[in-house]
Amino acid sequence: LIRGTMAWPTRLTLLPLRVLNGAFARGFASEAATAASTHAAPSTEAKTAPSVKLLPALSKAPMPIDLTLQVLQSYAIHTETIDIHVQVSMTDKNNKTKLREPIQGVALLPHGFRPEKRVAVFAKGEQADAAREAGAQFVGDADLIDKVSKGEVKNVDVFLSTPEMLRDLRPISRILRQSMPTVKKGTVDSNVASRVAVFKRGSQFKSDDAGNILAAVAKTNFSKEAIKENLVAFINAVLTHNQTPGAPFVRKVHLASTQSPAFLLDMQSLMPNLEIVTGAFKRPKDKKTIEKEKKAEKKSKKTA
Repeated sequence: LIRGTMAWPTRLTLLPLRVLNGAFARGFASEAATAASTHAAPSTEAKTAPSVKLLPALSKAPMPIDLTLQVLQSYAIHTETIDIHVQVSMTDKNNKTKLREPIQGVALLPHGFRPEKRVAVFAKGEQADAAREAGAQFVGDADLIDKVSKGEVKNVDVFLSTPEMLRDLRPISRILRQSMPTVKKGTVDSNVASRVAVFKRGSQFKSDDAGNILAAVAKTNFSKEAIKENLVAFINAVLTHNQTPGAPFVRKVHLASTQSPAFLLDMQSLMPNLEIVTGAFKRPKDKKTIEKEKKAEKKSKKTA
């Protein structure tokens, strides 16, 4: 394609330029396949241009994992990040008239791609010694609290704590703010040393009220097997927040790279035993809405 001010059809631009080089709006499928074979990059897995089978990416149908990764890697001009978007069910098992609280956690990916995070641990005695051996940058109890209050502890990504130290952290809660250790975040644990390794190398995630989780899981220059292993590890970490184990929890999974659109993933091709929640997402009605509807029904019956 000639790069310039020419306006190309939207559906046509969904495919990489090097795949569509020389292709036109009509009958571009066969020309795209020819262009992919003649203008392909060196024979590495991350740079192999997809064949004409790439065309299903234009639809909203779920795509197999191998084809999805092939498409994402074909979009990559350089090493780019692969993001995963997971939508989960947010229905509260105890009260179906309201949504559950947003879930948040950390996934330990087998193939890391980011620098290790700096971790500070509030602990005493053997727990403190174990945290040091696990690789925590800052470890202590009252002395570490004093350093934090004086601003001497800087460039820390995650603060961890043992349950017995939580009361002592109240004076510095305003300093730590969102970094304050909490049970909900998983940053408070009796075996804090095991959490050090997870948070140093792990990928943190948090959902919104509608159950959407967005996180980075790999790089486009990874092998397909490495990307699959990271994806499975991340989804398994999300599944640990399922309130009813064994019941479907994941609704949809999309994958996208920096330069590509998001593609709906066929989860059966990645995790054959995973059940997907069917049906569109519906926000449960709150109590006020239910009461209003009941009053409206009573009024309609009286007038009738």
